[in-house]
Amino acid sequence: MANDEHCEFIAKQIEAHCPQGKLKALAFCRNVTHARMMSEVMGERYHTAYLTGRNDIGERIRAYNDLQSDSASLEILFTVDILNEGVDIPGVNMVLFLRPTESSTIFIQQLGRGLRKYDNKPYVTVLDFIGNSYKRSVQIAFALSSLAENFVVEKRLMASLVRDDFVALGLSEYGVEIRIDDLSKEEILDFIDQENFNAIKYLKQDYFNFKKYMSSEFYPWHMDYLNNDCAPDLIRFMSIKIGGKKTGCYYNFLTGIGEEHLPVFTEEQTAFIGYLSGLLPLVRPHEFEIVRCLMNGTGRIEELDQELSEKIPGYRKEQLEHALQFLKVVTRGNDTLSLCIKLDD
Repeated sequence: MANDEHCEFIAKQIEAHCPQGKLKALAFCRNVTHARMMSEVMGERYHTAYLTGRNDIGERIRAYNDLQSDSASLEILFTVDILNEGVDIPGVNMVLFLRPTESSTIFIQQLGRGLRKYDNKPYVTVLDFIGNSYKRSVQIAFALSSLAENFVVEKRLMASLVRDDFVALGLSEYGVEIRIDDLSKEEILDFIDQENFNAIKYLKQDYFNFKKYMSSEFYPWHMDYLNNDCAPDLIRFMSIKIGGKKTGCYYNFLTGIGEEHLPVFTEEQTAFIGYLSGLLPLVRPHEFEIVRCLMNGTGRIEELDQELSEKIPGYRKEQLEHALQFLKVVTRGNDTLSLCIKLDD
């Protein structure tokens, strides 16, 4: 939308929040037509230009340099998609959102175009013209929350961040202050309260955020979740349904979301992993110690009893008998035990 009334409103907001010195604004548009029309209409008030994927590298670099230069006339650069990431224009002192986006990642990338420090640039002004819609308010909240290095999509954490205007993100030390009006805050909190954050889209986001936090090319191991306070709850990954089927274990979750570099297990091995995962969270160590000993070759009941007494404080022989009644993957001979996995039909 680039009619005179809309552009008049945008111009008034720019004037109301215009930084000292030259205006160096970056505006994100819906499409090529939108960018061209905005540049033409706003060009009656400001020195403008627009960039699209049709512009070559030389034209883009000249526009970036003109926008940053105090001696060049360019004040507003309208763009379509090409400035989402990988472009450094630190002199930008105003960001205009003129298009909706479903992606919080793209929103953060676009916002990041104005967050770079630069000489004589004490702050950046961000104007969002998408409107005070419910969806937009929620999206902004999610995008801001994801700035946390250890962000996990969890109801209480999200609600706490929104209520406190994201103070816990520690952005104030960088000169960033966030304020959400009471109506928008109420809408966001209502959404958080009603939304199912155990849906696959959120769990995938949690997983890949944690993987990025671990700075690993490969999938995080079980111990990574135990040894990091900021890790998402691994049990959630084991309880989700993907394609109508419950994952049952971490391995099935990883294959379900298309993770790479995974070991290849047989159907029997996967069933075994699923059975052990079903015992989590671990309340008693006895069953896991029995399975571990059997996997390591300790099959005689007498030897197993000795190992358990050495590893488990306060161990008693009757605890072994109780655990064996519970373990469905263990078969018993006269004086030996063995693992036996039965596949579902």
